[in-house]
Amino acid sequence: MNQGQLLKKIRVSRRLSQQQLAQNITSQAALSRMEKSGNIDANVLLRFLDKLDIHPTEFFMLANPDGWIDSQDYQKKLYAAYYNEQNSQTLINQELLLYDKTKIKKHQINALRVQAVYAKINNLPLENREEITYEIQNYLFGFETWFLSDILMYLDVLFLFDDTFIRSYHNRMIRSLDKLPFSAVQKHYLQIAYAHNATVLAFDRNNMQDAQLYLQAFEKFVSLDTRTLTDTIYYLTYSKLFSLKQGFDQQIYDDMLDDLAVFKRFGYTKEYHDILYFIESILKPNKP
Repeated sequence: MNQGQLLKKIRVSRRLSQQQLAQNITSQAALSRMEKSGNIDANVLLRFLDKLDIHPTEFFMLANPDGWIDSQDYQKKLYAAYYNEQNSQTLINQELLLYDKTKIKKHQINALRVQAVYAKINNLPLENREEITYEIQNYLFGFETWFLSDILMYLDVLFLFDDTFIRSYHNRMIRSLDKLPFSAVQKHYLQIAYAHNATVLAFDRNNMQDAQLYLQAFEKFVSLDTRTLTDTIYYLTYSKLFSLKQGFDQQIYDDMLDDLAVFKRFGYTKEYHDILYFIESILKPNKP
């Protein structure tokens, strides 16, 4: 089913005529051609979907389920590239070749994304950081609507942006996550990922005002689904860490370590050591 056929199916299900859907957007004749050919300008399509109250991500998933599977496969390639130099360089080269061939901007941006995240994870210097940040920022925030791929990219490269920028787009991110047409479990995973990444970054930059803001979002998301033990432990740990940054208290510190011990008991040894190292680095100036 092409996009035109799907658009017609949704329009009919909404009991709208072509004239009603086209009103204030395009002509009835133009809409008729779009439904038959499947060739629809992106901006016009977004206006149609807004009128039909259909989220763009949901529309594209319905129009091309195989493409959705492909996008999941691409995420796996991305994460492999973040941790392995050979995979990283291979994916960067593939994206740049695709960009040269198609001139589609997302391929160039994905190459920059891999370059930036690989450097971050592996503690390497990032050449042309300002240029990379500028390019990704302009790409992401040139969109009025964020699809899932845009949200995932933002989560990956959050560390590139300054505190003011992240804070200014906090509410937009919350709204975008809330509108995703996924199950509660899938949506919850992304909400927690955002709150976690933003909170950690604020702590790392010693920005307690923003840490408090993101902790509030973290608390809200955790309360929506308390079945995931690790999410709850992370939230409790960061909440106590926030208190300790206001003034060191041995009892709170000991309670925090008790919370973290749950990770070890359930076999999350790497997670335990990673967060313990992070906590000690954040508290170093505060501990007596």
